Amino acid sequence: MVVAVIFMLFTTLLFLHFNSFLKIPDISVILELQYIPSLLKFLQGVTWIAFGFVVFTLLALLFGRIYCSFICPLGILQDFFIRVNRLLSKRNKNRYSYHQSLKWLRHLITGIALVSLILGSTSLLIWLDPYSHFGRMATHLLQPIYYFGNNGLALIVNHLGYYGIYRIEVHTFHWATFLFASFILVLLLALTRIKGRFFCNSLCPVGGFLSWISKVSIFRLAFEPSKCISCSRCEKACKAESIDYKNMKIDFDRCVACYNCVDTCNVNAITYQVRFHKKAASNSKNETIDSGKRQTLKSILFAGTALSGLSFTIDKESFSSFVSKNPAKSKLPVLPPGAISITHFKGTCTACHLCISACPSNVLQSTFIEFGIDGMFIPKMNFDVNYCQYECNLCGDICPTGAIKPLKLEDKKITQLGKVQFIKDNCVVSQLEKDCGACAEHCPTKAVKMVPYPNKSGKNLFIPEVNTDLCIGCGACEHPCPVRPHKAIYVESNPHHLLAQKPVIKKIETPKSEQEEFPF
Repeated sequence: MVVAVIFMLFTTLLFLHFNSFLKIPDISVILELQYIPSLLKFLQGVTWIAFGFVVFTLLALLFGRIYCSFICPLGILQDFFIRVNRLLSKRNKNRYSYHQSLKWLRHLITGIALVSLILGSTSLLIWLDPYSHFGRMATHLLQPIYYFGNNGLALIVNHLGYYGIYRIEVHTFHWATFLFASFILVLLLALTRIKGRFFCNSLCPVGGFLSWISKVSIFRLAFEPSKCISCSRCEKACKAESIDYKNMKIDFDRCVACYNCVDTCNVNAITYQVRFHKKAASNSKNETIDSGKRQTLKSILFAGTALSGLSFTIDKESFSSFVSKNPAKSKLPVLPPGAISITHFKGTCTACHLCISACPSNVLQSTFIEFGIDGMFIPKMNFDVNYCQYECNLCGDICPTGAIKPLKLEDKKITQLGKVQFIKDNCVVSQLEKDCGACAEHCPTKAVKMVPYPNKSGKNLFIPEVNTDLCIGCGACEHPCPVRPHKAIYVESNPHHLLAQKPVIKKIETPKSEQEEFPF
């Protein structure tokens, strides 16, 4: 329980982006223990960093599904719901009973998930991966509550003259992701109250895969027939509903290693035993040999492969009379730096939204079906909210699945996410003959610059001119553009990231003065 609480606490803090506040070094290393993110890195060939997948696969071969109760944040959350339900309903404190498992459903989901991974798709994992579910709930349900409490406290202390706590803008809300995360939360609440760890044993591909391994684990929980008094306490306490006390059987591939049965048994009739341990013969006619435990493991066909906010302000009211008509929208979603390509990103991202939570400018936002049905909720760069900070590469450093590769800052600064496009007919300079220049002012690579614009009124105006070779697609030009509904300048996404030219930095020469220097 102590280990589970520690992992739950730090995983939650990561999604709430407390890392900079707590100053805990390398706190994100706990993500390397999460099964699916670690597995995805293993499949990409990054074996040295696939620590969690290797460790918990070996532990499952030894002791069963240790990961499900001690490390998995969604499993720990379900245990929390179960404990609360027991406290609220004392009459039904131990109310579970043995049921036959839905093996066909578990095997089907796990098999399809493995096939999709082999084919390079994470579409099923987006819907069923427990770590990603927890991440979306933390980012879109828990984080707004934290921000609301922070902003309320900031309002109070600011009035008292203390400004150490300040207001935080909320930009991560996305209606589709919020509804999906809320649905999963309500579903878990209902399932844990009625069926305990049903999600883990019937719907979770991680639980399904570990159950295949646990079926042949060396050590397993089993009955000591000579000690058992058939009191049924173990069966009623088993939240996996895997204990049949009448026949002294434990469906160990469903067991989530919570050890409630061991804790509740007063006569120590349930212990870890070697898998091939032979029980003493009995003359009782009621005792039968459990032939199911002697069945060999079903063929696992795919187990081998499984091995700052912008503070720019402008007088927008002066442009209120102008309505742009030419569409200015990228045909494809703009990927974060390090995502490499749409194929790579969709094949490795599980939409856990840790990058969304950690992004300091909130430019990373959830999507709905912009990436297609098989890429729902995958993040994209939303330049309506903000732009990608030139000196930031945090999303690649924190991504647990390798969907966003870590980039050195100098490499990130020339990674071209897309190319800038300028629509002259949407620009206020050409249509209203008014000064603007917001796009060029904020471009970090000078891919957008202002050039003289001849006009009928004879005003000294300048209009944007773009150089796509220098553009990195950061959106610093698109975000501040004041034109609505279609902006005058936007980033057209690169389906596969390219390299931009490095901006030429010209040395400013100070003109020599003909006058003599001052004598002092």
